[in-house]
Amino acid sequence: MSIPARIFQTWKSKNVLPPNFDAWSASFDVQNPHYKHELWDDRDNRSFISSDFPWFVPTYDEYPAEIYRADAIRYFYLYKFGGIYADLDTECLRSLDELLPLGDVVLGRMGTNPDFPHSIPNAIMASSPNQEFWVLVMALLVWFAERFKNARPEVLTGPVLLKRALDMYLTAYSTSALHFIGSLRDAFSLHRDSEKSRITILDNNSWFPLDWSNPVHQQLRRDILDGRDIETKTKALIFPDAWMVTYWAHTWEEPQPRAPLTQRPHDSAML
Repeated sequence: MSIPARIFQTWKSKNVLPPNFDAWSASFDVQNPHYKHELWDDRDNRSFISSDFPWFVPTYDEYPAEIYRADAIRYFYLYKFGGIYADLDTECLRSLDELLPLGDVVLGRMGTNPDFPHSIPNAIMASSPNQEFWVLVMALLVWFAERFKNARPEVLTGPVLLKRALDMYLTAYSTSALHFIGSLRDAFSLHRDSEKSRITILDNNSWFPLDWSNPVHQQLRRDILDGRDIETKTKALIFPDAWMVTYWAHTWEEPQPRAPLTQRPHDSAML
């Protein structure tokens, strides 16, 4: 089954987006005019969980901030509908048509160190509907929430959790993965012989091409986040193999004085 030609994004309001987010979101329509493009707000997300996954409502409502719920909703959406999820600080540089047949689940690697806990971001993901892999992710959402209530979103609902699920799923279809999937078997009416998801992992040049050690990339990111207008063709030249590029605006974090990019946490691990 191919990945459906649909794009999903979420923000606290459907009516008011920051100007740069609005422009980046519109880039998906420019490059993919025939795709269905949905923008959900917090109310849409809560309604969807309540109607389609009521067993998850207690965990969803107990998250300490909206970013956790914004992380979680994307996994449930991809399971239910399939398509492509992209954070709103992501710009689409070319048509996504060639992405659609690449696998049941398509994820991207950030950087070149596969052992880095944040190396599989949940900022861009793609999937066909009803994939078993997302059931594992959902089971881990519940398990992590019960044990690490005060953890940061990266751990509880974001890239650290996603990489943990991926490693577990790809390790010879591990006993642990099957155990977690089995814990939700009744909720999803899964058969014990459910077909395993075919997962494709794209290299860092495809989805997360911004190289934190490259001064040209650093300057480009600074200029873009400061609101300077950079032509799409210039970005396409800098990132020639990329379908999309995420600028890591980190709008969910508490405001901090901007440090030089090379001094930010985790930069060295992204190399």
